Amino acid sequence: MKIASTKADVVAATRLVENAVQGGDDATISSHFLFRIDDRGLQVLASNGKRLLAGAYVSNATIEGEHKSFTVSAWRFSQLLNLSPEGPCVIDFDGSTSKVHIGGRTIRFASLDPSTFPYWDSTFKASVETGTVSAGRLFAALSYIRPFVSTLDTRTPALAATECREGSFLASDSQSLSKVTVAGLDKSAIRVHFGDIPGVNAFLGLGRDLDIVIREHDTTIFLVRPDGGVYGVSRWTHQFPNLKIDSNTTRASFTLDVESFRYGIRFLSVAAAKGDDRLRFTFRDGSLVLSVAAVAGDREEFTVITKDLTGIEALSEVNRSDFDINTNHITGILDTVSSETVTFGVNWTPKNGYILHKHTVGGDDHVAIVVWKK
Repeated sequence: MKIASTKADVVAATRLVENAVQGGDDATISSHFLFRIDDRGLQVLASNGKRLLAGAYVSNATIEGEHKSFTVSAWRFSQLLNLSPEGPCVIDFDGSTSKVHIGGRTIRFASLDPSTFPYWDSTFKASVETGTVSAGRLFAALSYIRPFVSTLDTRTPALAATECREGSFLASDSQSLSKVTVAGLDKSAIRVHFGDIPGVNAFLGLGRDLDIVIREHDTTIFLVRPDGGVYGVSRWTHQFPNLKIDSNTTRASFTLDVESFRYGIRFLSVAAAKGDDRLRFTFRDGSLVLSVAAVAGDREEFTVITKDLTGIEALSEVNRSDFDINTNHITGILDTVSSETVTFGVNWTPKNGYILHKHTVGGDDHVAIVVWKK
């Protein structure tokens, strides 16, 4: 078999699938790219053999010969592409070894048995289309909700994934709740484990202006690009609990300068103990004052540039002038904010309270509720 293409076209395909490769020993099929010829052309496949799979077509490839598939070590092949200049890329496969001609040089790779690859053709064929959404909007939704998905998949497995219901992704880690409504996913029941979100977003990030078709199977969720690129994740088996999020009720609010808020959090992290995720919010003299327990003793404070406080004085009803919030939840929200200011609502009961963040991205509502730490 002889394949002729260009470095740029080969890189475009391998980049779409590389996050599904399992690192490690070259002797395992999950550490290889599999090149396969089908009716559409030259396809590159990868699968870690457990939870992830991916496929992409190499544009403008010419193919000669009888062999239909072979494999190459993913990290070795990727390293070769990174080292090589732009230009032609030709692969000759003789049934056991592939010779890659690129940048005026030739290097050989041994192929594993392609029949041992965990193909997903039958699963894909049996899957059902459940929606279409732009990659950018899906990327934004998963980026926003990720900090609120529990990472304790053995202790609270039902919370270890975000699940789409009636067009909205839901997530919780017992200290927070998040709901992101995405137009076009009304019929979708996507359920994505927290550990799979980075790989999904890496795939989406390579074409944010493209429309992604969602296909679902009992065991697998497929994201399909118009060019045939596909990324799949195993459906998390534990169903998300029935939780309701009230994003319309707040008794107070505060608006902050985003850069001042971000800097204050980073500044105070220098004083706090490593791993301390408790950030105190105190309202004093018309401003929000952040503070942490300092390793040097007492507390370190930072006054945030505060644009507006509304109704905060009513906290006196529950004898409170301050509350503690998980720092990771706040930074997760700020990572998705592109505006100069950010507004939080506040609600409380005699026993506890929460802050609420709500904004709209591309017509989709993003909502997060973070409960005060006890």
